[in-house]
Amino acid sequence: SREVLPADEARVEEAFGLPLGQLADARGRGRRLLWLEGAGGEVLGVAAFDPDFPGSFPFRLREARDARALLEALYPLRRPEHSYLGLVVEDDPELLGLLRGFGAELRLDFVHFEGTLESGGR
Repeated sequence: SREVLPADEARVEEAFGLPLGQLADARGRGRRLLWLEGAGGEVLGVAAFDPDFPGSFPFRLREARDARALLEALYPLRRPEHSYLGLVVEDDPELLGLLRGFGAELRLDFVHFEGTLESGGR
């Protein structure tokens, strides 16, 4: 893993369909930005880590099997008083299953809705 530099942000955001500017905003909020790069230069994963939480949003991977590499890079960034990491895993049931299989606990389940709201609807 390596730090996401400002020049890398758009490329990393595009690779995971993140909103343009999300990583710059995270950087501005004091997050540590890391990414995994494949042998051919492809973006394999990204994490915006908040050492005070301690946790990561976004935490995205191309392949769940790369989770260990990104987690091992994040773990030393946490504060000494924290023995855990929190992750926001979106739309990745394989990664969620892998993490839960290793003892991770699901604390909160978000649901994303799409569409328009009709006035007067219930």
